[in-house]
Amino acid sequence: MNQSKQHVIKNENWIDLVGEDDDTLVAYTKKYQLPTDYLSGVNDRFEIARTEESNDADDVQRMLVLLQYITDGESIDDYVEYTTHAISLVHVENHVITAYKKSTFYFEDVFDSLRDNDIDYEKIVLNVFYAIQKNTIEMLRSIHNEIGEMQNDIQQSSKSQELYRLIAIDKSLSAIDNAVHNNRKVLDKLVASAQFNRSGEAKDILHDVMVESLQAESMVNQAIRIVDLLNDVFGNVISNNLNQVMKVLTSITIILTIPTITAGLWGMNTTIPMEHNDQGFMIIIIISILISVLVAIWLRKKNYL
Repeated sequence: MNQSKQHVIKNENWIDLVGEDDDTLVAYTKKYQLPTDYLSGVNDRFEIARTEESNDADDVQRMLVLLQYITDGESIDDYVEYTTHAISLVHVENHVITAYKKSTFYFEDVFDSLRDNDIDYEKIVLNVFYAIQKNTIEMLRSIHNEIGEMQNDIQQSSKSQELYRLIAIDKSLSAIDNAVHNNRKVLDKLVASAQFNRSGEAKDILHDVMVESLQAESMVNQAIRIVDLLNDVFGNVISNNLNQVMKVLTSITIILTIPTITAGLWGMNTTIPMEHNDQGFMIIIIISILISVLVAIWLRKKNYL
């Protein structure tokens, strides 16, 4: 089990759970009497962003804001494939709990900047949200650059490496698109919530998050459209290259068939021209070669070779 970090912020306890196993998350869930899915979702790669509130018999409010964030995942033939994880931000009484499976540099930057300040739950949520959206845009910029490289190299895209590259981009965009749209639903709820609009600073951060969210949505939609187009172009290029290869192979087969037919005709057990000529064999060979050359020239003019 990883050692959890506990930050004491004046009268609030901030518990940061990074990469904890299910048993540890269950223990914290029981300790703070949280709904079972508030913390356990961070280990589920299919968990979706959402916000929830619950009030038990003790009349203690428990709030969850769960967001999806993007990290580098497995690579396919050295091509990076992005994947999604979930971060759970929970507020119960005077405790703030952040739980996530995989740490990132921007989480560390945000938490370090807030650790020693007079902060509250809403400020943590909004700053984490902004950092996630900002990083998502940077990853989308990287994907757009990679798509641009593929567009320039489309003529060589019949290679299997380019196919793996396109698959990795396609899967990454699918994960990012899912995270961006799910996070947007949470953002809309936060914008409509009085709890996250109490101060001018909170409103400013919400506005910044909304701007980044709109930009991320635009970028991911544009990237998906371009990749769909590249998929079609990629298929057409492969089909065209295959047709060219088949045309060449067919032409070569025709050319090589001519000497075979000629030799077959002169090999019949009937009277044939030049059968008593000592130079007959060479003459037939020369005629076969000439016919083959003429056919090759004709095929070349027809763009079959």
